[in-house]
Amino acid sequence: MVGVPLGALAASRRGGKVDVAVIGSGIFAWGVPTFFIQLLFLLFFSYYAYLALGFPLFPYGKMHTVPPPTNPFAFIADVGWHLLAPLITLVIAGFGSWALYTRNILLDALTQDYVVTARAKGLTERAVLYRHAFRSSLPPIVTMVTLSVPGIVTGAMITEHIFTWPGIGQWYIESLFQGDYPVVQAVVFIYAVLMVIANIVADLLYGVLDPRIRVGVRR
Repeated sequence: MVGVPLGALAASRRGGKVDVAVIGSGIFAWGVPTFFIQLLFLLFFSYYAYLALGFPLFPYGKMHTVPPPTNPFAFIADVGWHLLAPLITLVIAGFGSWALYTRNILLDALTQDYVVTARAKGLTERAVLYRHAFRSSLPPIVTMVTLSVPGIVTGAMITEHIFTWPGIGQWYIESLFQGDYPVVQAVVFIYAVLMVIANIVADLLYGVLDPRIRVGVRR
């Protein structure tokens, strides 16, 4: 949701300040380990913020305050506050690869003959970018999206471990350290099944997104 629009924006402004900013931040986010970004986030926005302000801007971890609020709305707000830090750090760490990948795909599509023809017809640059170049670049992007679903379902393991968030990822790591290998096998099996399903869904979506594939199937 963040990386793909930024990549499209960078491709539409190739060589400009926006493009340079997206490339620079994307390479930094891609190159720095996720756990390092998360530890720095906790250091500055939790520990140093507590020293300077007397309270942390974001909690140190866990899913909710202990003891949790008894009011249902307060409990939901408390869980949302604890969710912000893992969510923000995962977005920062993950948007770079999506932005750079989308930018490179679109730059290649913008050099194709059908894009030159669309511009020669007098279409706006926005229509050329989104209705022609971006649409033809959807299959590889959809592949990335579908193949990322298994990792989302099985949990961001390092993130859950750092923020002590109860989830499949933390459960997997704890079971691995404790020698509870049936749990490890179950998580790996779930991941493998989801990966197979994701590949099938990606293949089916190709025919929906790209008319050329549907024509090839009929033949």
